[in-house]
This record gives sequence, structure tokens and C-alpha cells, in this order.
Amino acid sequence: IAGPCLLLPQAGPDEIDEARWRWPTHEGAPVTRGARPKYVVRTDALVESTCDESNEDALTRAVFAFDPPELYSVYMGVEHVAPLLYSLVRVLKPRHIAEIGAGYTSIHLLRALRDNDVEIRKLRDLGPDRRRLLDWPWCVDAALEAPGGLLRCVDNCEHDAQTADRVRDVAEREGLLRYLAPLEICDAFDLRLPDASIDFFWCDFGSGDRLPDFLCSVVLPALANGGFVAVHSSVTNEATRAWLETLRDGSWPPARHLHHISLLEPHKRFQNSVTLLQKRLDPASGRAFVEPLYSSRP
Repeated sequence: IAGPCLLLPQAGPDEIDEARWRWPTHEGAPVTRGARPKYVVRTDALVESTCDESNEDALTRAVFAFDPPELYSVYMGVEHVAPLLYSLVRVLKPRHIAEIGAGYTSIHLLRALRDNDVEIRKLRDLGPDRRRLLDWPWCVDAALEAPGGLLRCVDNCEHDAQTADRVRDVAEREGLLRYLAPLEICDAFDLRLPDASIDFFWCDFGSGDRLPDFLCSVVLPALANGGFVAVHSSVTNEATRAWLETLRDGSWPPARHLHHISLLEPHKRFQNSVTLLQKRLDPASGRAFVEPLYSSRP
């Protein structure tokens, strides 16, 4: 090909529409220099296939009923992790969440913040006399004093399959904007957060073998004592597995301050795991996190 070229990988109607939105002056615009024509190359037109749908479409339809569909990409592999994150947030009740790598999981985190908010407000409205089971208080009253919550999303929006730039529109449609901070478009390593300001981190970006540095420089200082970090795709690739083994054998220095567990989706080769970390000791203050005791029996 001799001339200006715009390459559209696996282009279908949706991709063509997006290309027209992203490069509105390309289609139908004159060539301003030289006498050569310009081209749009669709890579799916260069591949012979006997299948009526792409592998991407087939996988997408096979694994999950996606909600919302416009934020899902099979390349991100979070079809089961997103509901897991929803459940974790519902159980742990974090008020300040930071998400590194936004998209499909963002809405699940926002829905969890909203549902926590509704639950806490309903319990608070009952009053102490009605928040009892038999003759015992059911709730920790101090935990009912601060309903609400906020999700802070960070994404460089450079991944070909990213959907971070659509999160705000979906959040607005679902009435979730009150729980969503403006999207921060930047490199994750440039992020700076106040110490102990985040209760829950969700890390889903291509850090590779730089993950330990990111955790030490950005995540752990900003994580509140007792807070949690969830790291995606951490088990079956060499780059992050090397870090995980140092976490397991205790040779990674922060390991002594953390509890951890890794979950594997055994049916997938890629994007198939999540590692959960809990900060049990704040090195700066030397204070350990200890759960309270409320009763003698379950």
C-alpha cells in the first residue's frame, strides 16, 4: 500500500462507527499532499474463516450475560471477577475505593457502593430500639454514621479494548454519578494519594513485572490499615507469578505486613485469577490491625 492508511482491526459496524467518531476527518477527506490515494484496511477482511461470528463474539456469548454490555470486553476477562468485586464491597463496606483500570468492573463497584448506601441508611432510619435481634443489638452503631462512598477511577485509556471512557455515561444512566469521581486519565505510576485514604484498591492494568514497585510506591502507603487490595491476572503469567511467589515465601519485604489469598479460574488460560491482600500492619505507625470481639459465640 502506498498512501495514508487507517488500520481497523476486526472492524464491524460498531468499530466503523467508532472510527468515524474518533477520526471524523479521515473518511471522505481529500488527500492534502502528494498524488497517492488513502486506504482503510480491515484486518477481518484479510482472514478466511468458515465461522459466522468472530472468536471474540463467540466467547462473549458463551461465558456470561453481560450487564452493562457496552462496558464488557472479552479481552479484559472480568466476567466473573466483576460480581466478585461487587460482593466484596457489599461485605467489607469500604467507603473509599480506587480502581486502576476502569470499565466493566467500575459499574459493579458503583452498584455496590449504592446498595451499601441504601442498606446503611435504612438501618440507621430504624433507630437503635428496632436494630435488635431478640434482645441484642444487631448493628455497630458507629458504622452507620457515614453512609455514601466514592469510587476513584484511574486509566490511561490507551488499551485498544478499553471501555473506561464510557463509564461515566453508564453511571449517569443508572443514577450512580454521586458515587463516581471524575475519571483520572494518567499513568498509574504517576498517581499520588494521601496516606491511608483508600479502603479498597482494585488493580487491573498491565503492570507486569513492575507490579511490586507499584504496590510499594502507590498502593500500600495509600491503603488504610485493615484495607484490601485486589490484583487481577496475578497467578498464571510469569511476570506477576514471580512477585506472587515472593509474597508466598515471605521474601518480598511488605509480605510480613499482609495477609493474602489467590483465586484461580481453572477453565481459562488468560485473565484468570485475582490475588487479595489485606494490610494488617501500618509500617509508618507500627499499629497492627485487629478485628474487634463482640460476642463469646457466633
